[in-house]
Amino acid sequence: MKFELRSEYKRDDFTRSVRGKYYESYNDSNNLVLLNSEVAKAFPDDEQMIQLPVLQAPQPI
Repeated sequence: MKFELRSEYKRDDFTRSVRGKYYESYNDSNNLVLLNSEVAKAFPDDEQMIQLPVLQAPQPI
């Protein structure tokens, strides 16, 4: 598939764009957890996951 700009856009419209401009602020405000497929089978919906206690990571000595 060849990428083509729509006629209403011009290449010059994108010269000032910055890659990753909102990356840090997005990461600060969002959490994403990827589950192993076996864990996902054990907890088929988000309500069951929400009821789990939150585990804290061990603190370094």
